Amino acid sequence: MKAKVPLLSLAFLVFASPLLRAQDDEAPVYTQRLFYIDVHPGKNGEWRELIRETTMKVAQMRANSGEILSWTLLQSVYPSGEEARSDYLISVISSGLPREYEKSFPASLEPAGSSMSPYERAVRNSEYSNRVSSELWQPRIYNGSAAVGNYISLNLMRVHDWDLIGETTSKWSPLSQEMIKRGGLSGWVFGTKRFPSGTDVEYQAYSANIYPTMEDAFKGFGMSQIFDKVHPDLDIDEFRSKLPKARDIARREFWRVVERVSKSN
Repeated sequence: MKAKVPLLSLAFLVFASPLLRAQDDEAPVYTQRLFYIDVHPGKNGEWRELIRETTMKVAQMRANSGEILSWTLLQSVYPSGEEARSDYLISVISSGLPREYEKSFPASLEPAGSSMSPYERAVRNSEYSNRVSSELWQPRIYNGSAAVGNYISLNLMRVHDWDLIGETTSKWSPLSQEMIKRGGLSGWVFGTKRFPSGTDVEYQAYSANIYPTMEDAFKGFGMSQIFDKVHPDLDIDEFRSKLPKARDIARREFWRVVERVSKSN
């Protein structure tokens, strides 16, 4: 899947605890479901083929109908092995409030063009993999796009001040747009967590830098020059000083996009 997820305007930003402040009635709502998957040793090829034969076909049907906006499979690069939270991460983005999809999945296999029965699919999936966890998120900004072969630096944030997060993120979004124009960055995303939630949750928000190649992920951008162009009336050092007051990076992970589905042209 190489098409763009629609740009989420800054007007969509509602910065406060996402479970305490009501959504703006006029702002579109976007939902992101994340599924962390471990594949059993020696079963990577079989699992990837199972996903292509079943899950991706259902995802394509749902994307074409407008039920979802995108389905993306990412593979963990750093960390890897037992330290990684999972081998793979599946991201499903849809428009509107959260809906139940999994109950209808078995019935969707045949209409989507899969020859595999729901029972056979369930048996093979359990033989090849297990789900580590699932999370519910709300994307707030999506600049640019992602494509197969891209690399994603995922920054999981522990939020200290939601208002300050709103301020700094609204300044960062146009910076990311300028970096996308210059090349070396394919996209930038900001999202807030819906579930799980509570005081024991380690992170409540994320930003994701999407890079065309691994090499691009480790290059510099000349941030001072870009900042001066985009925000000529702001001081970059003052901006940077606000970041640790707004959030800490609880964890940073590095993923590669290996499969992607969106609406067929």
